[in-house]
Amino acid sequence: TLAPSATFGFRSLVVTNPDGQQGTGAGVFEVRRRPPTVASINPSTGSRGSPVTISITGSDFDCSGGTPPTVSLNDAAIPDVSANCLGSTSATTTNIQATFAALPAGATVGAHALTVTNPDLTAGSLPGAFDLRAEPPDATSISLVTSGRRKESLTVQVNGAFFQATPTVSFGAGIGVASVTVVSSTQLLVDITVSSTATLGTRNVTVTNPDGQSDALAAVFTVLR
Repeated sequence: TLAPSATFGFRSLVVTNPDGQQGTGAGVFEVRRRPPTVASINPSTGSRGSPVTISITGSDFDCSGGTPPTVSLNDAAIPDVSANCLGSTSATTTNIQATFAALPAGATVGAHALTVTNPDLTAGSLPGAFDLRAEPPDATSISLVTSGRRKESLTVQVNGAFFQATPTVSFGAGIGVASVTVVSSTQLLVDITVSSTATLGTRNVTVTNPDGQSDALAAVFTVLR
């Protein structure tokens, strides 16, 4: 059993036989600090193409030396980053941050373990802690028609990027969406019907991908009499 006060570093191992003869292995055993543990992170989701700063709570993050812990999302496409120790110089820091630049398009969508590795290479992970999503939809304009009258049925083209296979599109109350056809990841055709009681004026058009991420175009469609 290693005492809590044991000095860190390499130790020699001495074996003594009953007849008093000894053999020594010099520097064969290393006393290390306790490995870090990761208890929780916030936020726990992020999207490809966007940067994210993750606050990490746990124990025994070693910020005592000149080299901070390393944080990994365990994806070959996402470079590991050095932790921000938030001013701490303790070997038992409990809160750190990790900032990842725009998460690359080649990163795998889904759950990723987050791993903190101390300078002595001891590490702790939280499995499935971070959910990486695909790029959010980016609606840029509508075309074919930009207005409609009450009781009229129309087809509106929505232009943009990162539309997934089965998005939904909303024009707000009083405008029903009959169907959404995905022409490509950059173009949608939306069949709508304007009700007889739809409020006159401009409407936002919102595209929501199946993963729940959405984007809205403000006041781009107008309901006329």
